[in-house]
Amino acid sequence: MNRLQTLLASKRFQRALPWAAGAILALGVITFLQVLNNPKDDDATPDSGGQTRLISEPRTVPPSPEARKVVAQFINTAVARRNLAQAWRITGPSLKEGVTYRQWLRGEIPVVPYDMEQVERAPVRLDWSYPTEASFAVSLLPKQGSSEKPQTFFVTVKKFGKGSSEKWLVDYWAPYAPAAVPDTFNR
Repeated sequence: MNRLQTLLASKRFQRALPWAAGAILALGVITFLQVLNNPKDDDATPDSGGQTRLISEPRTVPPSPEARKVVAQFINTAVARRNLAQAWRITGPSLKEGVTYRQWLRGEIPVVPYDMEQVERAPVRLDWSYPTEASFAVSLLPKQGSSEKPQTFFVTVKKFGKGSSEKWLVDYWAPYAPAAVPDTFNR
């Protein structure tokens, strides 16, 4: 046997082999992580050629009285299916998308209706408010003995236009529908 074969066959070498393999693996992982976290200088420049901007959350503000007014008007027109021409004027483009004015006036609109004649109270909770956008949760609570069920809706209003043509429009209306809890948990 030559020297190399003797070395490879020795128990000392065979015990040290897993440790050596582990050390090599650790060095490979460390090298990979360094390369991953230290990009080349030319990779650090933004694709646009300009400076990198950090986007921060807009500052919160109290909701505009006009925004609250538009929410109330929307509920009393689009949701109640009354005066749909007025509802069209206070509705933003995202809710009108794919709907013609004629369809809107016939009540063929993407707004979940509610029989407002049956409502006793409609508390409104502010979720968030920024200078050009606000979101509310509206709970429509029916009168005692009504066949209507209480329902909460989310409504978002956005400010559209500039200067004197600036106005708040309803941009989103959807019911709150939590996942059902199976009866088997009560048994």
